[in-house]
Amino acid sequence: MHTPILPIYVKGIGGSYVDVGVVGAVFAAPYAFLPIAVGFFSQRVGHFKPYAIGVAGCGLSAVALLWADTIPSVIATRVVGGVAYAFLWPMAEAMIAEMTDWDVRAAAMGMFSLSWGVAFSLGPALGGFVAQLLGFKALFAISSAVIAFALALTLLRVRESKGWELVGSEWRALPAIREAVDVYVAIAVYGASMGLVFVLWPAQVHEAGVSTGVVGLVLAVIGVTRLGMFASAGRLSRMGEAKMVVLALLILSMALAALGAATQLSVLVLLAVLLGVAFGVLSPMTLTLVSKRVGKGDVGVAMGFGEAMFGLGWTISPVVAGSMLEVLGAQTTYAVFSVAAALSSLPLVYASGKIYRREEQAQVS
Repeated sequence: MHTPILPIYVKGIGGSYVDVGVVGAVFAAPYAFLPIAVGFFSQRVGHFKPYAIGVAGCGLSAVALLWADTIPSVIATRVVGGVAYAFLWPMAEAMIAEMTDWDVRAAAMGMFSLSWGVAFSLGPALGGFVAQLLGFKALFAISSAVIAFALALTLLRVRESKGWELVGSEWRALPAIREAVDVYVAIAVYGASMGLVFVLWPAQVHEAGVSTGVVGLVLAVIGVTRLGMFASAGRLSRMGEAKMVVLALLILSMALAALGAATQLSVLVLLAVLLGVAFGVLSPMTLTLVSKRVGKGDVGVAMGFGEAMFGLGWTISPVVAGSMLEVLGAQTTYAVFSVAAALSSLPLVYASGKIYRREEQAQVS
């Protein structure tokens, strides 16, 4: 509820746009590397404990905002929040992967994505309403209470299941992770594309003459379409997760190629639908693929690597793409990202064919 509204709070206590950027950066930065360490940690202690640490850390971050009245104190709370998310997210995915059978795993990942997608859609509206009526401190208090309830529910309900507590050797997971390198490439490009579309595109297209209202509408269409794809993940997985990821990358490539020059409403809405389809397929399908490529005891490290690749792509792309926009212009920048999305499908095609041939040989022998 409070995270999307926090930039307004930072400005309200005297912060500059640079301060707003720093607050956002320190929250996102841990996600570019820490999930890998959390994955290795989970090999030793199981997945539930890091997950609970993550939920508790989110609560601590929200509570601390009640006393954060200076920019440095807000930055400190966001560091805690960023670290907490790096604990929570990959462990949630690892537990889902280990508690579900192969045939329903994509559907489970889709429902997980749908749950946070709905929350991310409703949270800013609720947070803004509460902040406007009751003030920011009330918003932080309510957010803290919601997270406390989530932590209590986690301790009471999630702890009852033991299917994910399969602890293995930390380093044993490394050879298994090589089996999913092609998927990690796709995840990094997915994260980079999300960073381009959600961080830079609004400013770039607004400068090209598109109104703020249209920008908001396009982003809303992407979000709604993505939620629809999350809900359809189970049905789509029957066509094969690898095939769906390749198809989504090609759709993403086409949409990015046209996005650099698009300013008409009808074209932008069409591209928003395509982007929503691509993003909505890539999230649950890549997670499912990673979980199926590694053994159950290694899934925590594998998910950690996946989330780190996404965070790395999201963190780097706004900087790289921003520099490209300044020097090369919009059409060339989006064309480069379009080519990257298309090329990232090739390792998946090669690896999928290799796995298929291996399975055929195993059946013959």
